[in-house]
Amino acid sequence: MTRSNPSQKHQIKSTAVSASLQGLSPKMGCDLAGSPPSTFTLPKASTLGSSMPTNSFYPDPFVPTAVLDEGQNLGSETSSLVQSHTHSLRKREVVDVPYQTGQLHPAIRVADLLQHITQMKCAEGYGFKEEYESFFEGQTAPWDSAKMDENRMKNRYGNIIAYDHSRVRLQALEGEQSSDYINANYVDGYHRPNHYIATQGPMQETVSDFWRMVWQENTAAIVMVTNLVEVGRVKCCKYWPDDTEIYKDIKVTLIETELLSEYVIRTFAVEKRGAHEIREIRQFHFTGWPDHGVPYHATGLLGFIKRVKSKTLTNAGPMVVHCSAGAGRTGCFIVIDIMLDMAEREGVVDIYNCVRELRSRRVNMVQTEEQYVFIHDAILEACLCGDTIIPASQLRSVYYDMNRLDPQTNSSPIKEEFRTLNMVTPTLRVEDCSIALLPRNHEKNRCMDVLPPDRCLPFLITIDGESSNYINAALMDD
Repeated sequence: MTRSNPSQKHQIKSTAVSASLQGLSPKMGCDLAGSPPSTFTLPKASTLGSSMPTNSFYPDPFVPTAVLDEGQNLGSETSSLVQSHTHSLRKREVVDVPYQTGQLHPAIRVADLLQHITQMKCAEGYGFKEEYESFFEGQTAPWDSAKMDENRMKNRYGNIIAYDHSRVRLQALEGEQSSDYINANYVDGYHRPNHYIATQGPMQETVSDFWRMVWQENTAAIVMVTNLVEVGRVKCCKYWPDDTEIYKDIKVTLIETELLSEYVIRTFAVEKRGAHEIREIRQFHFTGWPDHGVPYHATGLLGFIKRVKSKTLTNAGPMVVHCSAGAGRTGCFIVIDIMLDMAEREGVVDIYNCVRELRSRRVNMVQTEEQYVFIHDAILEACLCGDTIIPASQLRSVYYDMNRLDPQTNSSPIKEEFRTLNMVTPTLRVEDCSIALLPRNHEKNRCMDVLPPDRCLPFLITIDGESSNYINAALMDD
């Protein structure tokens, strides 16, 4: 919430609440039954209510199975870019078709979101666990092309493959059978059909296919939500060059690398043999996702999503989003992006039905309950706190305005923002500070109300006679 903006050295963060979302209420006890219906419509062709197809996939013994995404099997798991004169653009259709939700899962008003999430986390017998488990798990549509013998080794995981009805079809290469297949699916955005392409992290065998897809679809932005190696396992191959590389008939040249605290932005010049143009394509690589589970705070990811939006042409081709399997973190990114657009335009969010719709386009999008809860927390943080960036040149005047006392409320904006900060900051539990609470460490704590959580502890090198490597201190991100 209060870390400095990594993308601009001379900008400072505050906790300003977004003016467009000031109706968000922290009060408990509001009636959720009055929430208005969403306009996020599930297509009639959705297969989510249908039974499992008879050609259900059983994991191939020769292809690894992605039970959980990104190493979670070991734990829990709009300003536009300045247009390049050489970049070919395709008009993106915007459709104003209402988006209806089911009666059991109506959209939630942004003003009621805090109350809703609090109730879901405290619910006995019903809450996020039961809601997440109501999603259909596994295959819901045919994926015959992905199962063809010549395509099996193009899939990183045997159970996260592309449905036939929504898969990206590459232009076939002469003399190469099944060269139209890539493990990727189109996903609708907010009132934008096929706004995203959800795909797996490229493998050595599929790097050239990946760049063929990027070129064919006129993609201007690639979003990567995984590291190359996590917990000693390869999650994605390095599909971009350090200088210049040719992937069959596509030449990719690295122009610029912007290294930030939680993400990297790489800019490439991309050319295709026989095409008389050079396209500028950006890769947004989020590196702040932990090896296990989900980020502790959504702040970094929300800033990342905002940067992606501000740097991406709105009328370019689909945004390519991938992690390792192209389901867990990929689903999180897409759902949050869609729901932030929906919240801004309609004042409601429809996370449940958004995930259902994503799963009708690609199998098991949003792979764990933990990811599902994280999506809610991220959207709540974005709605409560809004855009918190203050240019350094405006700090003095903004700070002066924020300290003005409202005679009617006897409060000031800065006090309200601090209250909001406390509201969205998770409360540490006893089990989070287990090391500090060990009997042998009690006398090392000046105040038992201020204890460092285990996950942030610096461990001291023990000296002869010392019984503990504990100190009441916490490591912080810069």
